[in-house]
Formats: sequence, C-alpha cells, structure tokens
Amino acid sequence: MIYVFLVLFTFILGFSIYTSKYNDPYRHIYFVMGLPGCGKTTYFVNRMLYYKKQNEKLRKKGLPEWSIYSDTPVNIPGVRIFNPEHLKDSWPDPKSVLFIDEITLYWDSRKFASFDAGITQFFKLHRHAECIVYCASQNFDCDKRIRDLTNHFMIMFNLANCITWVRPVKVIFPIFTQADSNKGSDITSGYEYNKFWKWRFYWMPSSWKYFNTKSLPPRRPLPYTLSVDDSGNIDFTLNDGSSELNSKTIVLSKV
Repeated sequence: MIYVFLVLFTFILGFSIYTSKYNDPYRHIYFVMGLPGCGKTTYFVNRMLYYKKQNEKLRKKGLPEWSIYSDTPVNIPGVRIFNPEHLKDSWPDPKSVLFIDEITLYWDSRKFASFDAGITQFFKLHRHAECIVYCASQNFDCDKRIRDLTNHFMIMFNLANCITWVRPVKVIFPIFTQADSNKGSDITSGYEYNKFWKWRFYWMPSSWKYFNTKSLPPRRPLPYTLSVDDSGNIDFTLNDGSSELNSKTIVLSKV
C-alpha cells in the first residue's frame, strides 16, 4: 500500500513540475467585493507591492518586468495611473497587471446599453494582450460581460477597523443547468467559500501611507440654504449665490 502511495505521489509531483511550464498567468480576472472601509484598496496596494518585489527579482535575471496600472492614485514608484475608459481603444503593455477600483463607477450593470464594444473586446482578449486584471466594487454589480469572465472572486471584511479579512470564493465548474418549465434551461455558475487555510489577513495601517482614502473627483460644493438665518428670517439664497430650491425642499416658517 505504501509502495502504491509513493508511486502515485511521485507521478503527481512529476506531472505537476512538468506541466508548470505551460502555466498561463494572464488568464485571470480577479473580482474583490466588500463594503466601504473593508480594505479593498489596502488589498490592491499589497498586490502592487507584491508585483514590485517580483520586478526586482526579474530585473536581476534580465527578464521582462511587470507593468503595473492603477486607476487610484497611489504613492508607489513606477505604478502607472490610468483611466479605465481608455481600454475601449488602447492596449496596455504586454505583461501588465491592472487594478480597477470601484469598477461599477465605469461599467454599471444597469447601463449595459451604453457598454462600449471596445471594453468587451479588451476583457475577452485580455489573456492575448498578456494582462491580469483586478477589479473591486462594493457589490457584484458591474456589467455582466465582465462578471461572466471573472474566474477569481473574493469577499472582504473589516475586523476591528484595522484588519482586512479576505475570504476567497470558489467559482464552481462545470456550470449548473437548472430546469425551468416556463423559461427552459438556465445556465448559471455556482459559488462556494474556499477552505479556511486560503483566508488572508492584512494589517490596514501599513498600506495607508500609499494612498489617500479621502481623495475625490473634482466637484463643486453641495448647494444648500438655511431654513432660518441669524435674524430669524427665511433665506431662499443658496450658498452658491443662486436661489433654486429642490422641488422636495420644504422650508418651515419660524413659530
């Protein structure tokens, strides 16, 4: 029995080593989901630093390095800040890894009619372009054409406001077929949590120096009006100088 086990173990080990040369790192699209403040950007920063360390090893061997793209401004030398919308008509450099935070802001599932064909082309051909893609959102609500191509899914939780808990979710294949008397067959993917030894924990404060979590796109201050001014009179002038009130604004007279 021991002899059979050793032979089987040796065969599996040897086969794994032999087939490792056929590994294709570019077939992966990762999707990270979690509520605000759970550490999605923290996780992205840790992955960027990981690829930076890989580049140091590759540089010593004289091999091509990873090009790292991020739509979130980060304080990491060498990371390229980009606009994901440019993927509709542009290709990243070969051997690239892309980090797209809050992907729903670009490609919401409810705006499927305006989803550009160039974006579809990129995500379907990202492996040919030698790109790994990391996406993040508060919900799994980006366009379905991206969701269907995701082969790694992770849910994140905030522990004690300083620890990111990453729970990988396994995408089950083959996909399931569910019979429906009205609609016929429906093909769906199944999901289940991976085992606990695949959990990951990250100390969030160590990543905060690399990005500004309060950075926002440029906008004007939110207009408002005071229901009653200092003299007790109703003031209909907004803080931006206009006098337009929202149709739902109700101003009560002072009693």
